Order: sequence, then structure tokens, then C-alpha cells
Amino acid sequence: MDDASTEEWNRLYDHGNFLLRNKYRSHTDRIVDEIKFLADQFDHDPQNKAFANSLTKLFNDLGNDENGKPTFKPHLIKDLTEVIIPAIFENVAYIPVPRIEYSDPQFDAVIENLVLESDNFMPNILEIASENYMRFGRKKYANKNKMSIDVKVAGIQMDLRDVSYYIKRKQGFPSLSDTGVANLLLAGDGFTFRLKMSSADEKDKQNFFKIDKVDVDVKNLHIKLSKSNHKLLFNLFKPIMLKVLRPGLQKALEKAIRDQARKLDTILYQIKQEADRALDEAREDPEKVPNIYNRYVTAAQKQIMQGKQKAQAATADKTVNYAVTKEDSIFPHIHLPGGISSKATEYKELARKGDKWESPVFSIGSASKSRDLPGAPNVVRKPHATNGHANGGANGGANGGANGRVPLGA
Repeated sequence: MDDASTEEWNRLYDHGNFLLRNKYRSHTDRIVDEIKFLADQFDHDPQNKAFANSLTKLFNDLGNDENGKPTFKPHLIKDLTEVIIPAIFENVAYIPVPRIEYSDPQFDAVIENLVLESDNFMPNILEIASENYMRFGRKKYANKNKMSIDVKVAGIQMDLRDVSYYIKRKQGFPSLSDTGVANLLLAGDGFTFRLKMSSADEKDKQNFFKIDKVDVDVKNLHIKLSKSNHKLLFNLFKPIMLKVLRPGLQKALEKAIRDQARKLDTILYQIKQEADRALDEAREDPEKVPNIYNRYVTAAQKQIMQGKQKAQAATADKTVNYAVTKEDSIFPHIHLPGGISSKATEYKELARKGDKWESPVFSIGSASKSRDLPGAPNVVRKPHATNGHANGGANGGANGGANGRVPLGA
């Protein structure tokens, strides 16, 4: 906002322009010529041309009719939702999650060998119903509009097997620690919830929308311990624990959904207030009035930054870590049964060994060398002009060898 900043910018701009367009003009032109030559060769590459032609044909098929005119094809939406997206989830299959570690003054916990199945990413049923009410009045009757939406999600399942865990209670009674392997199964209807929202009225505490109803149901939750130091104790109390856990879990999930919805409504309202405040301040100088998108983006960034600072302050005594190897772990002394991080650490140490470029890690497995790969093409120097001079052939190679440098674009 100071004039000194503008003067500093002008000085830097003039100095940079002098270096690029005067003192080092020939060097700058040579780099620009090499970049242009590289881009031109990229465009002439047969594989790149075939890829570009395939993309052009794809977009023409998606958005144009047989006469080449733009048109909307509703059956493509059906292909996307019923064929493409389900095929992506089916082919992804399994996604491994790194070792998760958590520590606070009361608990230490580690979970490993957690593998997510893509078939469980999407619910079996997703239903959305909306209702709109509008009233236009005159004289003593005011206009009124109301919108509500009802979302139902059912069949969110989970099947996690051979999940290794470690837990240690550092405060309170009883003070205990356990290491083992567990199977978690959420079958059938699994996790189901129904959310009903409507637009907020003036008398409501919310600003844009409010939560009218949240129903959560958790069915067919099964926990089985394969290994544990307290397996017998867990099996004795598991029926009672699950009976008490399920209602509490449902209430906790309902409260979490309501709280997150209210928090989102508050953040949206704060963003709107911040954007309106920025507009009021900028009206004094019409040349600096920001556009509507920039105002809201800046306000959203400010709210996100404030939220991060509050979250960091609230979790100052809590640590969450994701470790691929033991070198990244905050509990390197804890070895869980069949831990993936232990095997990853072993392979990483193997990769550091070896006298030459090849380490023992390349010898893992029993696969033979591939013999059907095509040979690499011969590298040739393509003649082209750089900075007004011909580059290539015998002269280019001689200059490159004499100077100890290979020209760009070779």
C-alpha cells in the first residue's frame, strides 16, 4: 500500500528487463528457441498426435451429434453413473492405509494393516427428495418461500480383517495395554442415516439452512479378536459391550452430523459477512472494488485459516501420525503382528545397500527378465535454429564436445 513498494517493484522490473533483454539477450533468446523447438517436436511426436486425436474424437462423440453440432446426450449420464463410476470402484479393489498412530495424555493407540475395500466406498442406496414452496402475496400478504431436502443413505458396509492394533491407557483406572489382531464386520444394511434439512426462517438460530431431523442406525456390527492379551475378558463382556455401544454410537453419530451441519452454516454466514465487509470498504475506492468471486474466495481462505489455528490450539497436546516405515513412526519400538511398516522398513534398508547402482531390493521376487520389450531408438541430433545460428549435425556435435556441453533440444 506504500509508494516505496511500487518504486521497489519498478526498480526490480527494470533491472530484470535489462538483464533479460540487454546484457543476457542472446542467452535468453537461445533458451526461448530451445523451448519452442521442444514444444514443436512434442507436437510432431506420433504418440502425442495419436493421443490428441483420440481426445478430440472423444469430446466430439460426447458433445456433438452426427452432424457435428453440439448436443446434450442424456444417456451419457446413465453410462457415467451405472457403468463408468461403478467400474472404477470395482477395479480399484483395495487401498492400503499407512500405519495410524495417536497419542494424548490419556491414551496411546496404533492401528496397522488397515485395508479399505473400494466396494464399500459407496452406499448401496442413495435417495434424495426435495420439496419447494413459494407464495407471492400483495397488500398485507408477504411473499414466502421454503425449500426442504431429504437425503437417505443406506448400506454403508465395512469388512476389515486382520487389523493389528496397540492401545495403552496411561491415566485412570484400570491402566492397561493390549496388542492384538481384530476383524471388524459391518454387514447387511450396515451404517444407515437419514438427513432432512430446510431453509432457515428469520426466527431460527441458523442462517441459511437448518437440520430438521437426523436418524442414524447401525446394524450387524461384529468385532472378533484373533489375538489379544485380554481375549477371554473381551469375549465375556462383548455381548454387553455391543448392546451398550450401539445406541451410544448412533446418538454420537447423530450429534456429530448435526454439529457439523451447524458449523458449516456458521462458516458460510461468516464468509458472507466478511465478503460484504470487504465490499463496503472497497466502495470508497471504486477502482479497487473486487469482483464477487474474489471477495468470497478471500473470505473463505480467511475462515479456513482461522479454523486451522483454532484446531491447532485445541489439539496442542494430541499427536496424530501416519507412518509408512518405522523411521516415520512416533512409536518405533512397537511392532504389531504382520505389520506392513516393518516390512516396508526392511525393504527401505535393503534399497540403501549395494556397492553399485543395483541394490538387493531389485532381487526381491522370482520374476524373470522381460525379453519382449522393444529396443530403444537411436538418439540423433536434430538440426534446428537457435538464436539465429544453425544447431545440429557435425558442427553442433563438435561445438558441444569442445565446450563440454550438449545443447538443449538434442
